[in-house]
Amino acid sequence: MPITNRGVVALALRRRQAPHRPIPSLKPPMGTVKRIPVDQLKPGMFVVALDRPWLKTPFLLHQRHIKQPKEILTLKRYGIQHVTIDVTKGADVDEHSAPPPIDQADQGAAAACSFAEANTPQARSKALQAARQTYDEARATVDRFFEEASRKPRAGADALAGIVGSLLDRLLADRTAMLTHLFIRQMREYDRELSTHALDTGVLTLLFGATYGLSGSDLEDAGLAALLHDIGYLRLPRNVFRKAHQCSERERRLMEQHPRLGATLLKAQASVRDTVWHAVEQHHERIDGSGFPARLSGVRLSSLGQLVGLADAYQSLVCPRSGTAPLLPHRAVAQMFSWGQQGVFDRTLVEAAIACLGIYPIGSLVQLNSGERAIVVAANPHHRLHPVIAIIADAQGHPYRDPLYVDLSAQDATGPTRMIVQTMDPAREHVDVAVYLDPSPPKRAVS
Repeated sequence: MPITNRGVVALALRRRQAPHRPIPSLKPPMGTVKRIPVDQLKPGMFVVALDRPWLKTPFLLHQRHIKQPKEILTLKRYGIQHVTIDVTKGADVDEHSAPPPIDQADQGAAAACSFAEANTPQARSKALQAARQTYDEARATVDRFFEEASRKPRAGADALAGIVGSLLDRLLADRTAMLTHLFIRQMREYDRELSTHALDTGVLTLLFGATYGLSGSDLEDAGLAALLHDIGYLRLPRNVFRKAHQCSERERRLMEQHPRLGATLLKAQASVRDTVWHAVEQHHERIDGSGFPARLSGVRLSSLGQLVGLADAYQSLVCPRSGTAPLLPHRAVAQMFSWGQQGVFDRTLVEAAIACLGIYPIGSLVQLNSGERAIVVAANPHHRLHPVIAIIADAQGHPYRDPLYVDLSAQDATGPTRMIVQTMDPAREHVDVAVYLDPSPPKRAVS
């Protein structure tokens, strides 16, 4: 079945102004910024704005230090002519000398790092291993924290602060790899542990927030709040949490107090900023007033709480803890789009989340106009309807010996022009999607 009307969903990718935009972006003080030609940009400068939308570039964060010459070449390649820098956070323009030239070797190296080439099986395998290592290290720390917090009412949240930084570093290096790892883990490891759900929600919160435009302490607070958002469950009877899908009315009302319980725990810790515990307290509140525990609505809501809440809600669709069947990624994206249209969540925030995940999220099984079957292995940040795919079977469903990897946005004009015509259910088609996303196992999973 198609994901939904393509024209309607594509609207979610337009970052338009809306009357209610609760989540702020950090802006540097007046007088500390300079708008300069991209030719004057050099490593060490801190960029705060471009002359075109950031979603038109391959960068995750809206504000970033320029570290390598190839980053400058990438900006030029995407048509950037002017940038705005903050001289209090990075190098200033040296008016007495011309910007250092970038030699042909650097230029050739940067050109080689094209979007398509970064998504070869070899490159993805290496990036996936790095993402898995970062995730596993973070998971061990989060597991220890939740174990300690279950025994000690005031387990220090300081231990989690470093996780946000390490996750963000990995996401900056390759967000596709981390999203791929999340999908594979959820397909292969069914569990309902609070710590695992907290970490997965933390990854999505950082991705959604960075795509939306958050940076600095706002993004750090959002990530920490996501890791802690369900800590209040530790103050509820464990059997109540485990039977969430068949609770009595009394148990349901009790469970709806977990945001308040979590906020109360965090308020007692001086190192936890108010914005963090506010987000924890309100991550189940909704703009239309349909949430809990206080039924707040509109501008009364915590901005970061809405961000954590959206990541938590999406995570609950694709990896539910209540015993219900998970939604396929593309159907979960369609559900998020409906939330934005109905006013459950802020529409511009939903649009950013969809832009991050893609119209066809990683792991989606799709059918092409050629009749072939393919799996989405990477979302294209510039052409949302044209992701990178691994074609795994012909029009009759016969598997190819080796998948054919194609960037639908950069097809060879001399060959067939492929396009996605519909999504498919991997279970019905007997396709083990996770096998194709992890380059290490043998690629024979179509029956």
